[in-house]
Amino acid sequence: LTVTYNNLYTNLFDFYPLYIGAIMLLMLIWSALYIFLAVYVERVHPGAFGVARPWNYLFQRKNNKKIKPVPQNGLKSVPLKMFNEKWIESKPSSGVSGVSIQNLTKTFGDFKAVSNLSLDFYENEVCCLLGHNGAGKTTTTFMLVGMLEPTSGCIFVNDLDNKTNLEAVRKNIGFCPQSDILYDELTVREHLKLVAKIRQMPRTEIERSTDRILALINLRKDAQTLAKNLSGGMKRRLSIGMSLVGDPKILIFDEPTSGIGTTNPKHRREIWDVIRILKHDKENRRTIVFTTHYLDEADVLADRIAIMTAGELQAHGTPDFLKQQTDLEYRLFMDKDAGCQEEIVRTHIQQYIPNVIFDRESVSELRYGILRGQEENVQQLISSLDKAAHLQIKNYGIATITTEDVFLQLVEEAHYDKPDTIANGLQSHPQKKDLITKVFGQHEKVKGFSLRLIQYYALLIKRLIISRRQYITTLGFLLLPLLIEILTVAVLPTPTQIQASLLQNDHVKGASVKLIPSIYNQPQQQTVVVYGNNNGSNNLNNLLTYLSNNQNVNVDQISSDTVMSYVQQQYTQTYAVFIYKYQIAQSLYNNLSTPSLTFDAFFSSVNYHTAAVTLGVSMTQLFQFYAGSTAKQIITTNMPLITTSTTSSSSADLLNKLLCFDALPMVLFGFLNSILVMLFTIAEL
Repeated sequence: LTVTYNNLYTNLFDFYPLYIGAIMLLMLIWSALYIFLAVYVERVHPGAFGVARPWNYLFQRKNNKKIKPVPQNGLKSVPLKMFNEKWIESKPSSGVSGVSIQNLTKTFGDFKAVSNLSLDFYENEVCCLLGHNGAGKTTTTFMLVGMLEPTSGCIFVNDLDNKTNLEAVRKNIGFCPQSDILYDELTVREHLKLVAKIRQMPRTEIERSTDRILALINLRKDAQTLAKNLSGGMKRRLSIGMSLVGDPKILIFDEPTSGIGTTNPKHRREIWDVIRILKHDKENRRTIVFTTHYLDEADVLADRIAIMTAGELQAHGTPDFLKQQTDLEYRLFMDKDAGCQEEIVRTHIQQYIPNVIFDRESVSELRYGILRGQEENVQQLISSLDKAAHLQIKNYGIATITTEDVFLQLVEEAHYDKPDTIANGLQSHPQKKDLITKVFGQHEKVKGFSLRLIQYYALLIKRLIISRRQYITTLGFLLLPLLIEILTVAVLPTPTQIQASLLQNDHVKGASVKLIPSIYNQPQQQTVVVYGNNNGSNNLNNLLTYLSNNQNVNVDQISSDTVMSYVQQQYTQTYAVFIYKYQIAQSLYNNLSTPSLTFDAFFSSVNYHTAAVTLGVSMTQLFQFYAGSTAKQIITTNMPLITTSTTSSSSADLLNKLLCFDALPMVLFGFLNSILVMLFTIAEL
């Protein structure tokens, strides 16, 4: 039955008052209800990412008023540790806080990723969260944008609490995650438009905003390029551009140059240029926060630097303020000649700067640290070095300290206070790097195809070591296929034997049915309705002959009414026997000018197998038409596998059915193999 708007709420059978229109309407109602429940559950229980709302948030009054960022729930500021006090710069008198973090803590089980973090990010400034891998930078950014719910503490974005005003907060935030979230089959322009529509920007502003962002991130020439064809640097710029859509006032970039590396400084510089442009746009009063573990990146871009270690704030202030807190003021670099001796050089320097600090020595370089208050002595030292040819020094240079020196001193202080806090993720001391350089720098690097062979060889050795340690699992992989094959061949009967045995079963024999129209001749002879638009058609004559002579059924041939209208008339006249009389029908549409066969097949959904019977009659028609012979026919037999409780148990019944299709060995092997693979993988982890 073809469904149209005219028959959505009509039914052929009065005793079965179910309409297609009613079903579709109920589906729409249930779909709307399920969508509502899904959104509600997602907001109340967001899972790993997101901030949970109270169960009755639908009945709470919405409040987007800005409030003063003060600690809530009786939280009090946690005093900084003694070694951190000098590293925290006081709030600027003219600074307006765009983001305020107070006593923020996030724990995962027993692990504390962020611990009592209190920090302010100011408008018209770029603040950098600096720290090693695992310091808690990404976790902090996730809490800022509402992807993670804090264990305790408060976050205020433009004076809005992100716990109670998360939607309003997210409208003010543009976030660039550490990993690019791009669609391979969308172009650069389509990505920006997609985000614009998600942010519900007006149609009139989408194109203008897209063009402006494309120019800003320098991707105007690549606007129609698919994301999968972009380089790594282009993808990062596109991710930054997506965070700029909607002109948010708070921009958070989680390691914007991650994945680019230091081998291609051009791409890093392009991203730096984008951040610089945003930084100098004072009219929009943006608050820009980015995380990094590159010290030079923080030194170049940041107005303020917040250094984190093991989830705790170690320092916060402008780069000049942080450098003023270090013990050193200058670094002295020297390029050694072949006969240069460090002891002689140090003795010469100590004549002018007695308390000079030896930093490190490498194969070709010497480094020293000069404490503060030695400006005059430094000038005298420089004059003497120009005349000291006996020191065997090629070149020398002096520079003020960098953010790297600040970071190293903080790490050293944190190490003395809590040795375990920097065990995960910190780089070794510079002297250790020099030792590595001395040991491995003497050997020539392997490149090209030889490097690939060595890598494959190393992986093979690793696999052999793991296999030797997990010898039981290895033996299982080797012996399991052999054991299953022996079991299948020697113990279990073959599928042919089982099928032959089942065919001799009386229950199976009694259930065997040929799927032809005459199977519905009880309690009365079956009638097949046939409609033909041309009585002289050979196809129609062949079908009538096949049904009348070979199938032993009655045929109601019609030419004026359609099949459905005719069946409905018969139903109203012979209601009592209608359900048993008509099961299948066909409408033939033939054109005598060209040899063709076109027909529609109908079946009743009341009895079993009607779809298969109709399909068998249709396939026979096609077979006879293309074979050119009315003697041809296709007969389908249904032979179900039937067992009883007296002959076998339910488990034996299932086993027989699996064996009949030769599925048991494959199922057994796949099940055992998956268990071994899982155990093997867990063992490696």
